Amino acid sequence: VVGGSDPSCHRRQAEQLGVGPRVHFVGRTDHPERYFHDADLLVLPTKNDPWANVLLEAMAAGLPIVTSAVAGAAGVVRSHGAGIVLDDLTPTVLRAELRTLLAAPERMTRHAAAGRHAAAEYSVESNARATLATYERVLREKRGVRPALRNVAASPIRTRRIATLPRLGGMNPYQRLLYEHLRPLGFELVSGARLQVSWLWAARPDVDLIHIHWPQALYTYPNGPRLIRPAMSWLKLATFVLRLRAARWLGYRLVWTIHQVYPHDRAPSLRDRLAARSLARAADVLIAHDETTAESSRRELGTSASGIAVIPHGSYVGTYPPGRSRRDVRRELGVPDSAFTFLVFGELRAHKEVTRVLEAFRTARAHDLALVIAGMPKDADTISALERYASEDARVRLKLEFVHPEHVAELFAACDAVVAPRTDGGTSGSLILGPSLGLPTIAANRPVYAEVIADGECGWLFEPNVLSLRAAIEEAAADPAAAKAKGIAALDLMAKRSWDDVARRTAALLAASVDV
Repeated sequence: VVGGSDPSCHRRQAEQLGVGPRVHFVGRTDHPERYFHDADLLVLPTKNDPWANVLLEAMAAGLPIVTSAVAGAAGVVRSHGAGIVLDDLTPTVLRAELRTLLAAPERMTRHAAAGRHAAAEYSVESNARATLATYERVLREKRGVRPALRNVAASPIRTRRIATLPRLGGMNPYQRLLYEHLRPLGFELVSGARLQVSWLWAARPDVDLIHIHWPQALYTYPNGPRLIRPAMSWLKLATFVLRLRAARWLGYRLVWTIHQVYPHDRAPSLRDRLAARSLARAADVLIAHDETTAESSRRELGTSASGIAVIPHGSYVGTYPPGRSRRDVRRELGVPDSAFTFLVFGELRAHKEVTRVLEAFRTARAHDLALVIAGMPKDADTISALERYASEDARVRLKLEFVHPEHVAELFAACDAVVAPRTDGGTSGSLILGPSLGLPTIAANRPVYAEVIADGECGWLFEPNVLSLRAAIEEAAADPAAAKAKGIAALDLMAKRSWDDVARRTAALLAASVDV
């Protein structure tokens, strides 16, 4: 039981009824969300409550509701199927309903999902929009101005539904964090999206927007015999363009977040260029995470990208749970406690130029160093190069496998600095990760990367050659105390990259495209 100023009388009643040990009276708290997180359902048997905000808070937290018909928000619970609304509050009826609900976990799951959906319509932002619309209507009437034909206040505030491609999945938290923060702003993620005419036709009553992030899989045919892949990719590109047109014709709003204009693991082909231009022309909203990518988009995509918006990439502060101790992880990796340890982390592709790091590290004039390379290699050449260097340098530790989220933070905590070998200057979520976990980063001297590490305040910059990278490695290892201070500064800087701010700015663009 959470809330109330003096629970002593209720505590005595619980003792008299023989349930004292099972009832915990918390009293007032500044952090009710902690109790929502640990609970299975919320019970509010109120006899008089004009608007019980706790019901909406519990619904937003994913709790099924049991409440009385006189609760002010009971209509929301009932109309959305977010729980049980009782007209009879006698203990017998309440006990029976609770027993029935607790015995049906699938029903509780349905109520919880419905509650989350309903709560999104009653966000602070939705309340503010409705209030401002009311002010506008009153002022118009008071001044004798004819109301606009499209009366915002008269229209019910609804949740826009958004599908994402590629579909949400994998272990990269980027999409999950974005859509979790968009949900309270009135954008609900729809699962199971496919850029196919059958899905586009079936989903049109329920989906408003299609948000594309990395489009190359939508027009590239990567499987089958190598000889037929180019022809099949051209066919898939033609299908991709037709499906974009079908989506527009069916009334969908298209959004493309341009993480990079072209795939960054190969030189752009004619097919890549045609796909990017087709998508840019079809999109209602274009978003980039940095000005460099935005300028590249304008240059490569022409007038179609003239209206691109720049919204910074959110940080990963607090995303990954802490794990084992630094000593335990180092012991597992075979890294001495005293070694200044560098980390290269992420999908190991040729474009990240990991071999440059190995060459610079091997020739660095510094003592007691270690290098950990962790992630899933994406090509055979990278694997063979890494294994060859590791066999020649005992200080190099390879962890060539997918690193599960529960082990990410502990791996970073076991190291002293991150090396981001990529030099193409595009948006890099991996570059955001190190500072988000409190580590300084060695990054290429490119505008985007320099901004992430505050021009060297949170790390070190190098020019794209072995000698410059070696000098950065030597400088970092020479002063561990300075490196630690840069890591603290990096964490402070990343804390300012709020997903709340990213979501607000993104939601404004999405809403404007839907409301046109």
